[in-house]
Amino acid sequence: MEVSDMPARVFVSHSSLDASFADEMVKHLESSGLSCWISSRDISPGSDWAETIYNAISSSSVMLLLYTGNANDSWQIRNELDIATNLKIPIIPVKLETAEVSKGLKYFTNSHQWLDGTGNRKREKLDRVTNAVNRVLGSTAEVNLREDMDGGRPLLPWLTAVLAVIAATVILLLTCSGNSSNTHEHLMNLVAGGSDSWDYATDIIATDECGFIASGTWDWGFWSEAWVAAFDSSGSLLWNWSDSLSGECKPALLPTDDGGVITAFGEYADFQHTGYWVRAVRLDSLGSVDWDQRWRIEWPGTVQPVFGDANLSDSGRVQLAFTLRTMDTRPYHAVHVVSFDDAGQEMRLDTFPNRVEVYSFPSDGIGGHYQVYKDQESSSSGVEHLTPDGVTDGNIIAGDRLSTASCAAVSEDGGIIVLITAERYGAGSGDLVLMKFSQDMALCWEQRYGGEMWDGASDVMLLPDGRILVAGSTKSYGDGSSDGWVLLLDEEGSLIWQKVIDCGGNDGFRAVSVHPDGTILLAGSTTRYGDPDAWLLSMTPEGEFNDTTTLGLDLLTEDWECGFLDQAVWVMGYNRNYTPNFTVDTLTGNTSLDANNVPVVTRSAFLPRPGLSLEASVYVADRPEASGSNWLAMGLTTGDSRDFRNDPIAARELEFRWTYTDGMNGQLPQVTALITRDSTISFTEADDGWLSFGEPQAMSIETCVESMVFRINDSLFCELPVLKPADEDSIRAYLCGSSGSLPHRIDDVRVFLRRW
Repeated sequence: MEVSDMPARVFVSHSSLDASFADEMVKHLESSGLSCWISSRDISPGSDWAETIYNAISSSSVMLLLYTGNANDSWQIRNELDIATNLKIPIIPVKLETAEVSKGLKYFTNSHQWLDGTGNRKREKLDRVTNAVNRVLGSTAEVNLREDMDGGRPLLPWLTAVLAVIAATVILLLTCSGNSSNTHEHLMNLVAGGSDSWDYATDIIATDECGFIASGTWDWGFWSEAWVAAFDSSGSLLWNWSDSLSGECKPALLPTDDGGVITAFGEYADFQHTGYWVRAVRLDSLGSVDWDQRWRIEWPGTVQPVFGDANLSDSGRVQLAFTLRTMDTRPYHAVHVVSFDDAGQEMRLDTFPNRVEVYSFPSDGIGGHYQVYKDQESSSSGVEHLTPDGVTDGNIIAGDRLSTASCAAVSEDGGIIVLITAERYGAGSGDLVLMKFSQDMALCWEQRYGGEMWDGASDVMLLPDGRILVAGSTKSYGDGSSDGWVLLLDEEGSLIWQKVIDCGGNDGFRAVSVHPDGTILLAGSTTRYGDPDAWLLSMTPEGEFNDTTTLGLDLLTEDWECGFLDQAVWVMGYNRNYTPNFTVDTLTGNTSLDANNVPVVTRSAFLPRPGLSLEASVYVADRPEASGSNWLAMGLTTGDSRDFRNDPIAARELEFRWTYTDGMNGQLPQVTALITRDSTISFTEADDGWLSFGEPQAMSIETCVESMVFRINDSLFCELPVLKPADEDSIRAYLCGSSGSLPHRIDDVRVFLRRW
């Protein structure tokens, strides 16, 4: 049997104390044509338990977690969930009891849609789980949800058929949206990010020139790097700015009068947990830094600030609302609002106690503010109105402890609309709820949206005509993974249209903006190509979009993935006594180069446009003790390849050089970034704090509009200004070095175009 013809297999994860129901579940699944794997039946005596479990999960198409309170104490279940998560196997958690899920299991299941199986009717449970598995596997062979045999009656066949046709029609209308012929190629649908990092687009604003500015992070997690980039209407890069930060944060954008932006985010506390840093940067319309400020906030016990919202007050001050993650939750729960003027000066800190998390902090238009937050006492979402003096003159708890607010916007009449996801178990689980409140916290109206699974919003804005635009993600209209979701509502919250955009992975939008011409701009992420990548999309005012995805991080030639042995791409230089030395790693197959004082230059020339990048991974075992200079250089040149081969020193124009030999002449290790232009030399040096021996290091050079950016291990080393001559129309990449008695190695050399 061919592998593609093999039936999809379901791995059933359960506590041994729940074996009876697990066996019934397996029988029911297999009676509907599915193949199952369950440890009590499928592990042979004498087998290696751990190896057998791993192989079973890796060859399964989906994992079914049958949860009861017994599962909380099962380390085996945690191990199975860990394997499935690492292998990207879809997980369907089924809650069979109302017991509180342990933190260990929440770690692996918190981002998954839970299926309710707490009812009394066993047959209904079995059918519901079977249908969920079929949906995840993409099967249409769903069974009827029937009552137990001791009561009730099944749905009539004709009614089942009608409901199936209606459901299929709704899903088709939502997901296709009339784009099968793709008549909107001019609209942007851009996915960008590295293959070895998690990348997100977290905010987006329209600009006057029909373009836009977006922000986000690379490598989301303990170490991240914030970026801000300007694009034209087609998604081509105009300029970009980035810098390292530490923290799990979403850089936000606020427009400035000169066409630039202010971006802001928070940074991790120190290891003593005594406080945290707030960072804000103002960039002009060309991406140059006007000012860059950091403020230290002392707050005992702080582990990490989580950025909730940014806005401009009615007085023109920038306001940043943070939630604190702390070592001890009770004493330190508070929301911090950091404010400063548009020059990055006069910082002020206001605190709001008993607030577990802040979701939104918009101005009310008359000097006061609203705050949407998670209340500490009730664990529910709260909404309050604050006067210009910071006094609460209206407060209400919206929803219950299983509901979570996400975003809000102030309406033209001074009231506020708040979006909440109702995370109740059972029917309507995860519905998106929109509530409109007056300034005195009276509920004006309430509307619900979504389907049978989780639906949520990340951003909302009011259009000039009073209509409401919502962006987020939904699991209700696809295969169980999340899809991008956009809704246009009238002034009373009634649905005008909604669009579900499936990019091919777990997709969602985090921010929305609108051009004066009505074009909708969206920023978010997708896992279509593996780890999360940033996703930027534009739509017509009617919700039409381009369903053809463009990769924003492209190799200029696929041959370069093979290394630099391909002579169609690279040209070897000359040296009277030496030749380059190539080695192949027998374990990884990677090709490494010891340049051996011989230049290696690209045969092909490329346009010196913003985003053109050269990157290489450098490995040095240890510092040689031989005399002389041991060094490696990588750079870009506008010279002809023959000129560079004949005289590399004269032909070089931009270089990243790493000199690492102590040697008998006492030379110090250093890194140098050098630009030679019209007899002008600019350089930056650093001590060996930037150097690491015995492990690979990534060094890169990126061309920007008016500068060159040098990075080591994705951290900014330096940025040097450079003005390109008007007649410069091509650029080549080169490598060169002298390894002395101990060869250095270079792997993974690539030249690529970074779209930001």
